Parts: sequence; structure tokens; C-alpha cells
Amino acid sequence: RTPSVTGRRRPVWANWYMGGNWLCQHLWEHYAFTQDKQYLAQHAYPLMKGAALFTLDWLVPDKNGYLVTAPSTTPENKFKDQNGAAQGVSVGTTMDMAIIWDLFTNLIEASQVLNIDAEFRALLLAKRQQLLPPQVGRQGQLLEWYRDFAETDPQHRHALAPVWAAPGPPAFGRGTPELFQAARKSLELGATRGQAGAKPGKSTGGRACTTATMPTGWFASCCATPTPRAATGPAALPQPV
Repeated sequence: RTPSVTGRRRPVWANWYMGGNWLCQHLWEHYAFTQDKQYLAQHAYPLMKGAALFTLDWLVPDKNGYLVTAPSTTPENKFKDQNGAAQGVSVGTTMDMAIIWDLFTNLIEASQVLNIDAEFRALLLAKRQQLLPPQVGRQGQLLEWYRDFAETDPQHRHALAPVWAAPGPPAFGRGTPELFQAARKSLELGATRGQAGAKPGKSTGGRACTTATMPTGWFASCCATPTPRAATGPAALPQPV
């Protein structure tokens, strides 16, 4: 990611090692929609495999034997360390781990569709089982970081961890009632702190789309309500982000 003027030399802005992996999701979704095996074999699969090879080199075992990313950030957000100082670098953030799970899962299925790379597929299956699973915090929320760190900005406009719980990869919420509730709790905590709908834009849209997949229509409506209002006239345009 290219550093912005305000974010130069700050990892929370300027460095995100999973950006390429995230973009790979679009490659798989293009195949899933078109069912174009030629596109999958010639274009999507080689790129996805390259991203997975990078990821396998990037992952390291933590003290409990789980594979984590290190260093790791969660885009544009920070936490407080034991001394109360704001920090942006941790290990195994939920965003990282969910994106990796998604990449491995899609690549496993792609190799099955193309009937290739059986040995590499087996490696991905094994490594996927070792990925750090989602963590639930003391308030019942889905954690964004490796531990239940105090937040520097409880009203932060991003809600990255819940976005990956539904309708994300199976291990990150879908079909898992406990994680589903944890994701919902994260979104509700954000709403009670003024997070939901605070600034119409991509974060509001993402939050609304996430909650639309849950049996919480009132909350999706709450997220989306400010957006049409903001488009009614020049004086009500969204604030710069």
C-alpha cells in the first residue's frame, strides 16, 4: 500500500501485508460467478497460488503452536499497550487470519475444480488447521487483535473483524453460533459508542452489508440510514475521510 502524506512511516497506514491476499478474493469470486475454468487455470489460480506461497513463508508459530502473521496490523486502527501508549503493530490480527483462511479455502477448492496440485492442496489443508482461530473478548465481542487490548479509539469508523465473521469463511462465523454472536456484539458495541453511521461512506456501507446477512435488520437500517440523507444536497455531503 502506498503511504499517504499523513501516514508516512506509520505501519498502521503504510504497510499491510495481506492486501494482495484480499485482492485474490475477487479472482475467486469472478470464477465462482462465471464458472470459467480457463480463466481460473490461466489467470486466477497462478496468482492465488503465488499469494499463498508468500503467506506460507510469512506465517510463524506462536507460543501455543498456532500459525500467525508477525508483524501484523489491522488497517487504520490502534490499541493501547501495557503502558497506555498507542500501538499499531501486533501479531495475528483477526483481519489477517480471516483473509488467509479465505485464500487457502478458495485455493483448495480451485485445485479440486482443476484437478491439479494435490500435494499443495494437502499442505494448505494442514496449514489451515493450524491458523490462529478467532478470539472472543471480555465483552463477548469478536476481537480485532491477538489479545483483548484496550482501544485507542472506541468510536473508530472501521469494523473489520465483524465483517469477516458474516458472511466470511466458515471458521470465521458462518454456521458458528458463538462467533456469530461475537460478531454481532462487536457491531452493537460500535453502535452504542456512536460508531454506526458516524460517517457515511465505505465503512458505513460495509457495516450495513455485514449486518444485512444477520437476523438484525434494524441494525442494518441503522447503519444505512445516514447515507441516503447525505446524498440529498451539497450541504449534507459525507465528511472527508
